[in-house]
Amino acid sequence: MSVRTVRLQAARQCLVYAAVIGVLILSATARAGERRGTHDRVVAYFTGRPSGGDWRIFDPVSRTDTLFGSFGGGAVYWDTTESYAEYLASGRLYRVEWEMEAQPWPEVQLPSEVFDLVDWWFNPDSLCWQAAGLGGVPRNFARNEARFSHCHSELWQSDQSGDDWRIADAETTDCGGCYFCETWENPNPRATRRRPAIGLNRLREAMTIDGWGGTPEKVPPPVGESPSTFDWYFIAFRTAPGRGLALRLGHRTPDLRTFMMPFYLMDRVRGTQRLLETPESYRDQELWRIGMAEYDGYLLVSGTRNYVYDLSTGEQIFHPRSHAGSGAVWIARPRPARVDSIGLRRLRARFR
Repeated sequence: MSVRTVRLQAARQCLVYAAVIGVLILSATARAGERRGTHDRVVAYFTGRPSGGDWRIFDPVSRTDTLFGSFGGGAVYWDTTESYAEYLASGRLYRVEWEMEAQPWPEVQLPSEVFDLVDWWFNPDSLCWQAAGLGGVPRNFARNEARFSHCHSELWQSDQSGDDWRIADAETTDCGGCYFCETWENPNPRATRRRPAIGLNRLREAMTIDGWGGTPEKVPPPVGESPSTFDWYFIAFRTAPGRGLALRLGHRTPDLRTFMMPFYLMDRVRGTQRLLETPESYRDQELWRIGMAEYDGYLLVSGTRNYVYDLSTGEQIFHPRSHAGSGAVWIARPRPARVDSIGLRRLRARFR
C-alpha cells in the first residue's frame, strides 16, 4: 500500500469523524434550543394581600425568586412594549418602570365615592382616566331574600388633569336575586375605548387549555390509576414534542371545566410517566379556578396554588416563600437595574 493510499484513507476517516461530530453537535444544539429557548419570560406574582404584599419575580431557568418591590397592588397593566407597569393601591394609581429596583411614583388619585372599584384605564379619545365601579342594591333581609335584587354599574371619568372625577354614565340591571355582583355592565361602550395594554387579569383569563396545549385526547388511566367519575385526558405540550399532561377533566357546566388531581407527565416517545408534585394539594381535589400556560419548556399552573414544572424532567421547581394568593402569569423579564450610585433615580421617583 502506497503512502498516497494511506493518506487518502486517513483523510476519509477524518472526514467521517468530523461529520459524526458535526451531527452530534447539531443534535445537542437542537435539544438545547428546544429546552432553553430565548429565556425572555419570567413568572410574576404577588404574595400576601394585594394591597400590601410583595411583588416577586421567579426565573425558572436560574430557579431564583427575587423581590421586585414591596408595593402590592391590584388591577395591574403593562404597556404593550412591557417597558413599565401601572397598578392600583389604596385608591391611587401608580406607575413603575419594568426594571429591577425601580421605584413607583403616583399618577392619579381615583375617586373614593366609587361603589367597588373593579377596573381602570386611560381613554385616548377623551385623554381622560376612566374607572369602573360595581355594587349591589339590597333586598329585604327580613324575608331571607337573596342579598341583592339589582347590580349597579358606574362609569367614572376624570378631567384631563386627572384631579376631578364625575359619574359619566350608570346602569342598573336586575340580577334576579344574587349574593354577588361580579360582572360590570358597560353603560356606554362607545365612550370607553382603552389605551392598548397588557392586563394581569387578561393574562390569567387566557390561561385556558385551548390557549396553551393541544386538543384534549381521551386516554385510559395512567398505570396505577383506576377509572373514576371523571375521564382521563392527554394534552400535548407545544414546546416539548412527544410529551404531555395526563389529568382528569370535569364539565360542571358548558362554560366551566374543572381539573382533578393528580397530574402526570407522559412521555410517549420513551413510554414513561411521572406523577407530578403538587404541594399543599390533595389527591382527588377538584380545582375550579385554575389556569395553565406553557413557555420555553416550562409549564405554569396558576390558581389557588401555583406550580412551575420543568417539562424535561417533570420536576416542580416553584417554591415561593409565602402563599401567592393572586395567581401568577408569564411576563417579559424585567430589565436589569441601572447603575445609580447616588440614588438620584430613586429620589426622582419619590418626589415626582
